[in-house]
Amino acid sequence: MKRTQRFLALFATIICIGTIAHAQSGNPAALTTVGAVDYRQTPFAATTDCRALAAPLTEDVEIRSVRLVDAVGGVPAHCRVDGVIAPEIGFQINLPIQWNGRLYMFGNGGFAGEDVDAPAMKASRDAGIANGFAVARTDTGHLAAIEPGGSFARNPGKMVDHAYLAVHKTVQYAKSAISAFYGRAADYSYWQGCSTGGRQGVMSAQRYPDDFDGIAAAAPTLDWNNIMVKGLWTRQSFAGAGLTVAKMETVFAAVKRKCDAIDGLVDGLIDDPRRCQFDAARDVRACKAGSDGADCLTSRQSQALNHFYGG
Repeated sequence: MKRTQRFLALFATIICIGTIAHAQSGNPAALTTVGAVDYRQTPFAATTDCRALAAPLTEDVEIRSVRLVDAVGGVPAHCRVDGVIAPEIGFQINLPIQWNGRLYMFGNGGFAGEDVDAPAMKASRDAGIANGFAVARTDTGHLAAIEPGGSFARNPGKMVDHAYLAVHKTVQYAKSAISAFYGRAADYSYWQGCSTGGRQGVMSAQRYPDDFDGIAAAAPTLDWNNIMVKGLWTRQSFAGAGLTVAKMETVFAAVKRKCDAIDGLVDGLIDDPRRCQFDAARDVRACKAGSDGADCLTSRQSQALNHFYGG
């Protein structure tokens, strides 16, 4: 298929800020610098009133609210649509009055279910709108405030929605809303996400290759069974060791000193971590007996790190 042939999936070799439960969705502002197209140009205008979107476009959708949001703080005026796709897939679509002709959808973190106005959600939404995109997101079929952690997975249907179906249904509805609001379809649709958002991007590429023309899937959490076991292993390894953020910065500096140059270029990056033979007890300065500090490791801390690295 034409769309499949031009499909681009980027599996970024970066580490998302935060843990699995607090992954970041991405930075849509970066899209303005890709290629020769300035996405901030918005030649297309809405052809219908925002309130017209209060009528659901498909039978399985309930529209909860539709409102025109005034321009504020660099975010242009836009039509905001909040709704639910049966049975419980919450979504929000933001349609700028002046539009660049493209759809941007961003991913979730951890077990998803974030509040629509959580800081990370708001930042991604506002940045997308400010750069001219129609913007969509989903809670993947549950609210973390009601079903925290992975408790939603007791319901097999919600597990499927979270795994892949909610993203597909949301982007499909977003495309319909775009056509209704602007009188034309989106020229291109993009996905961006990290960790869980990266996994969502990969699942979209595998299951629904026509949903997006471009996918930025950073650090995708693809093997959940082993990731969860690894998380427990890490927590057990570090429990009570006193490895503060400051100490981990010291460790990170030591790792770079040890391994940055292995790939032949000292640039602050380690090309292949598997070639880095790092030993916390040997390569980080040991604290003096009976003392502790941010610039050294105690014997217990070195043991904890080596236990962690051992896997």
